[in-house]
Amino acid sequence: MGDGDGLLDRIVFFCARRIPLFVYSLLSYVGVTWFFGKFSSVFNWLIYKPHPLVQIMYLAIVGGAFYVFVVFGFADTSFAYGAGRLPQPGLSGGKNPYFAVYHVTEAYIIFGLVLGSFFMASFTDPGVVHKGNVEEYKLRFPYDGYIFNPKDCETCKLPAPARSKHCAVCNRCVSKFDHHWWVDAICLFNFFFRGPFLTYTSSPLTTLPPF
Repeated sequence: MGDGDGLLDRIVFFCARRIPLFVYSLLSYVGVTWFFGKFSSVFNWLIYKPHPLVQIMYLAIVGGAFYVFVVFGFADTSFAYGAGRLPQPGLSGGKNPYFAVYHVTEAYIIFGLVLGSFFMASFTDPGVVHKGNVEEYKLRFPYDGYIFNPKDCETCKLPAPARSKHCAVCNRCVSKFDHHWWVDAICLFNFFFRGPFLTYTSSPLTTLPPF
């Protein structure tokens, strides 16, 4: 394109090459491309790099929602009413007709299970493969000669045991990789906590009555 000497070739070359270069030079001159470059770097860091911001946001949302739920939902059975901080808590000015007494205990138990499974899923060793345990994982998951064959990880330069994978976000090999989740990969040892975490997080939608 643009290699010929004809009129059509020159028009195509001008539209496909000259105009984009001119627009890019203009945007670079006013600093727009620098801004979008920085924005792209931050966005890539947020999405593709391990960091605790998503965990912090989750804890803030869950903790804040539970606090509001306790204050305005439990009414006269809540700690806020007992402390006298709200003159008219709950839906009916002191008593919520939609909640029984056992809902208070149930909510605290579920909230504790949510936090417990959250921390276990977040901070349990997922099954990282390194020089010190690669032979152990090779014995634990032997090659079958069909799907899993002996090979080395091109990034870690280590033998890749069967059912292991290099997590691009964590930048390390892990055993029985399922997917990356917030700050770590869901793999061999923390996979068990993922199901309870999702169950406990969604359980208030089915166990507590709606307003």
